[in-house]
Amino acid sequence: MWWFFQMSDESKVAELDLENLGKIRKKTDKLCNSSDTVIRKSLKKIYPHLEDLSSVLRTEEILSGNIPDKNVLLNRYKGYFFGGGRLLIQSDKLEIAQIFDIHFKNEEVKNVEYLSGNIAQQGMAKIC
Repeated sequence: MWWFFQMSDESKVAELDLENLGKIRKKTDKLCNSSDTVIRKSLKKIYPHLEDLSSVLRTEEILSGNIPDKNVLLNRYKGYFFGGGRLLIQSDKLEIAQIFDIHFKNEEVKNVEYLSGNIAQQGMAKIC
């Protein structure tokens, strides 16, 4: 339902009654982001020695109690790609593109002070 409201081509949803979906979206607009915040804060309390690294624990690791050492988690924290039910750690763009049969478009961005557009999830960007 969320994507109906993000479509740039409204003709694809013109025949749908979106009124009720709009009401539901308004009521649950912060649910995903707030849930993520609660989970991350809870993991930091459960695993205080891991600090921010607790955010890259996998569900099965938490459930089994088999928590990887900090070096493994640090590698995940530095960069990972999750898609198609697979977690790729330390994979470069070329490898990811081959595995998922996708193409990354590289665009050089210069002197940008403000970004705008539609977001799927609130987050943070940094210039590397």
